[in-house]
Amino acid sequence: MRSFNPLLFFHFTMNKDSFSKRNLESLFVCRADKHNVLKRKESTELEVKENFNWSDKAKYGKLFCSFANNKGEYIIFGIKDKPHELIGLRNDNFSKTWKS
Repeated sequence: MRSFNPLLFFHFTMNKDSFSKRNLESLFVCRADKHNVLKRKESTELEVKENFNWSDKAKYGKLFCSFANNKGEYIIFGIKDKPHELIGLRNDNFSKTWKS
């Protein structure tokens, strides 16, 4: 089994079950033929991003606000777009997130 660097995700609703094991596992159900590609597609409840770059904070701020003001639930960083392949974040980008 391949190991992944950390994923970074944000959640925008006040549902107490949002971080339940069942809900989190449902986000990461992978295709049977490709074990590191998500089945789930992006929607008004899920947005995936390949990278997290602190310099793009204004762009992310707009995205976070749109999710918070709508039905949005999860934004997950570390997932490649089309196909939604789990790649994780580079360790240095992840650690820079909390130092800035």
